[in-house]
Amino acid sequence: TPFCRSVALVAGGSLAEKVAMTMTEPNPELFNELMLLGSQRNLSQAAAVERQVRAVLVYLGQIHEDLLKAVRKAGYRSLAMPTLCTGGVGMPPLLVAVAAMKAIRQDFVEHPHDPLRVRIACFERDHLPCFSMAKDGVFEQLFVEESV
Repeated sequence: TPFCRSVALVAGGSLAEKVAMTMTEPNPELFNELMLLGSQRNLSQAAAVERQVRAVLVYLGQIHEDLLKAVRKAGYRSLAMPTLCTGGVGMPPLLVAVAAMKAIRQDFVEHPHDPLRVRIACFERDHLPCFSMAKDGVFEQLFVEESV
């Protein structure tokens, strides 16, 4: 995929043995893809926006999936993470919430007998409803096969 993905576990401090450093800055190719989708004349504006949202969700999903895989591979089963990409990258909190919850759900489906404990730190008050709504949606659909 054209998206830059990187996770490194580094030594932590008194609160955590390890800290996951996650690259959240999108590869310029993502922005090029979004611009290309937005400029396609054969698409309606709604179709172009839908494709752009899907591309962003793929990018956000990969960041969260990679983070969960790195934590699991290192032998940890507990994770506290911020609302990735909502700060300097400026991604909409609702899209980040949906991508994070889908990644967490997928990890659980793949490892039902060895679940991760994930806590999400919402540093901005208005992010909390987005994550609560996405979490509720995931739990409602937990055992329903995901469609593409």
